[in-house]
Amino acid sequence: MRFLVALVATPLALAQVFNPQPGNLSIGGMVSDQLSGAPLAGARIVLDMNRPGRTLAYSDAAGHFQFGELPAGPHNLLASRTGYVQTSQLVVLAPGRNSTGVRLSLAPQAVIAGTVEDQDGFPVSSASIIFLARSAQGELVSASQGGITSDDRGRFRAAGLAGGHYYLHAEPGMARNWDARYAAVYYPAALKFEDAEAIEAASGQERAGIVVRLVLSGGVRVQGRVDLPPGAAVQQSNGRAQVGLATIGMPGFGRVTTVLLADDGTFALNNVQPGKYRLEASLPPPYSRGFTTGPAGALEPNLEVGSSDITGIVLKVEDSRPLDLPGKVVFEAGTRAAPVFVFLAQRNSVQARTTSQEDGAFVLRGVRPGKYRLDAAIQGEGARGVSARLGEADLPYGSLEVKGPHPGSLVITMSSAVARVEGVIVDAAGHPLSGKFALFRAVKPGLQPVAVGTSEADGRFWAEMPPGQYRVWLAASVPAGFRDGPADVPPGQGQLVTFVEGDNPPLQLAMPAAK
Repeated sequence: MRFLVALVATPLALAQVFNPQPGNLSIGGMVSDQLSGAPLAGARIVLDMNRPGRTLAYSDAAGHFQFGELPAGPHNLLASRTGYVQTSQLVVLAPGRNSTGVRLSLAPQAVIAGTVEDQDGFPVSSASIIFLARSAQGELVSASQGGITSDDRGRFRAAGLAGGHYYLHAEPGMARNWDARYAAVYYPAALKFEDAEAIEAASGQERAGIVVRLVLSGGVRVQGRVDLPPGAAVQQSNGRAQVGLATIGMPGFGRVTTVLLADDGTFALNNVQPGKYRLEASLPPPYSRGFTTGPAGALEPNLEVGSSDITGIVLKVEDSRPLDLPGKVVFEAGTRAAPVFVFLAQRNSVQARTTSQEDGAFVLRGVRPGKYRLDAAIQGEGARGVSARLGEADLPYGSLEVKGPHPGSLVITMSSAVARVEGVIVDAAGHPLSGKFALFRAVKPGLQPVAVGTSEADGRFWAEMPPGQYRVWLAASVPAGFRDGPADVPPGQGQLVTFVEGDNPPLQLAMPAAK
């Protein structure tokens, strides 16, 4: 009997590099309404969205869907339907075993609608609306599905929200055309987030009649200049350098304001409200990709604005033109050599890729200075990347920072050695538990630092990973960022286990009682 396994050894970006080999396995199941439990017809299910040649299916009148000719391994399902919040689910096919009982439950969307008004009650058009929510870690994150802008009557409508509590942030839009002192506000009319009121919208509910009132506030002036790299000009053929000011502590929130640089590199931001900000300069390509993806290098990460103007800021932009990053793939003894896909990713998006030559040499071209995740793989069955170094520095978790002008050479080690382990997850009384996760993290992390085993109905799980010493613990769900770095191990867990190549003795892991 084979068991489900979730291998978290290769990031999502790997799926963008090559097509998986076809197989004879299948995934099937049903899509239902989360509130009523009724089957949903016409739901759109995408299999492995980030892989070329992705497969698409729609649920039938009974809510059923089916995918066939699939290889063993991890597959991601993304389900959506008009009027519902999309959901995704990871399904991992063990060799020789189909998965035909997948349940995708879609929650009816929540909707928040209302108007944006100036201080006299007149509607404001072109006001930019962002909805913020608390993440599981307590951070404020953007919850909006795309940009939301008020119409000519000041009206806005945000659909596709999950049920929950939201904070609304509004930019002044056209109101600044008749008075530049209008400031961005939080609902209902707060200049500071601490004074904002949350809007509650339940799943399937439309909260209408929300009124956002803009406020006049002079703010202060922030002035400075950008120290450009040699040969860089403020105006390029493909754009002009600019400076942006963003609120700190709101991931995914976006910029509060941006201004273009003057010809001498100076800038001035007016009507800046008190608070903490990130001030960042952006140059047109080839020097920078912009505020969110490029390593501009001109950054004031913690600018605190009070009641007085700020002058004399100097932002130094480092040259971030693309580089070529050479390297070589080596194979451990007993591992068959083959062409290797090598790639660098940021935020699960491939930024540079190449294939090694017969002698193992490769060059990643057009790499911009910045932080990346490195990975390497062979299509189909074969060796996997187990370690890497850049120059003389090891790259745990495949994390590396490329710096110019001479970043050094990469060396990637491939190995076909695999440790296999199976076992059972039980509760404190010894009863088997299904749908729980056995987490494996290498003590000496390389390119393949983690694996996850998922228990079936009888509590049994199966997993494989490179041989070595691992810390093993249990969880009800896989922690966010589990592959990206060391994760906190729950108290009383995290036993050390050494796994050798081939089959290993079975494990019995007891899930701690919930507190």
